[in-house]
Amino acid sequence: MFDTSSTKALLGPADPARGVPIPPPHARAVDLIALAEATVTIDAPSGVRRRRILVPVAAGVAAAGLVATGVVAGGRTGGHLSGVTAGQSTAPTPTRTAAPTPTWTAAPAPTFGPVIRPVAFEFDKQPPATGDQLRALAAHLAPSRCDTTTGKYTFIHTIGWNAVFDDTPDGKSQRIIPSEKWWWRAADGSERDRTTLLPAVYPNEESYRYYQKHPVQPTGTPAANVLDLPPNPDRAILALPTDPAEIAKKLLTGGKPFLFWNVRDWFSSHAVPLATRAEVLRILANTPGVVWRGETTDRAGRKGVAVSLDDKGARHVLIFDPRTGEMLAWDDVERPVDTVAGSTLLLACERTDKLG
Repeated sequence: MFDTSSTKALLGPADPARGVPIPPPHARAVDLIALAEATVTIDAPSGVRRRRILVPVAAGVAAAGLVATGVVAGGRTGGHLSGVTAGQSTAPTPTRTAAPTPTWTAAPAPTFGPVIRPVAFEFDKQPPATGDQLRALAAHLAPSRCDTTTGKYTFIHTIGWNAVFDDTPDGKSQRIIPSEKWWWRAADGSERDRTTLLPAVYPNEESYRYYQKHPVQPTGTPAANVLDLPPNPDRAILALPTDPAEIAKKLLTGGKPFLFWNVRDWFSSHAVPLATRAEVLRILANTPGVVWRGETTDRAGRKGVAVSLDDKGARHVLIFDPRTGEMLAWDDVERPVDTVAGSTLLLACERTDKLG
């Protein structure tokens, strides 16, 4: 990867800017993309071979540019809502505040890494049929905190990543930048997003050893980012469908390869009701290619049960709480190298009147 210094050295005497001091470096694209991703999920089609990064190149570059120029991904431009030209904003400007002291009940911080490997399954080889297992699970679900708590806001806490970055010219050493997100959204579309980038982790031992010898210098990327948005019906949470046929239609939008991604998105942005959780399990049970992986432990140390779907060089994994049917984790594993190219841990989901 060329930086300013290496480019000037390559030009040599032909450099028209010889003698001009090199300004301090800007935040690197990988950090900008990770920060943008922490604010909004940008996904590539499932099943596509993704060697380095899970977002299309154009989308990743756009996300980096949006953050670099003050445009927050997700349709928020220069502090105004998308579609409103400069000087014509009709909505209050979103405010960015210093990271507040948390007031919610914090989930235990997962301890994973520095090397990230796929989770271990009870049935790694020759997994049994999944239909009866998931249907039995769906028939005996218990309420979760998202069913029993009340309040103005839906609160969701996640940790995850959606990209593996190459930081070396030969592309042999990669790193992963997890982001932690706390998200509150009310029915009127007002919300608070609190995100922070976590220390890098690595997809294999070779990458970890390389970065121990060649540490990445800080680039000035904010350690925490808090965004408050005023009420807006365009951001209001749309209710999930309740009719089984409509739930199946929505989850299978784009075909079977998108099923696991859509389940991940529902649990990452909604307090999914018990009846809907049961129907999600039944849809997975009826989908050809979904296999039962049995008991497992996610990266937060929680016991769960897992199912997987293999598609075009990728293994999609969902881990559920066997008591409530809530999603605990989602993984997208690149095969056969077993790089965990994308992951989401759902650490909390509830309703509350308090902002953190």
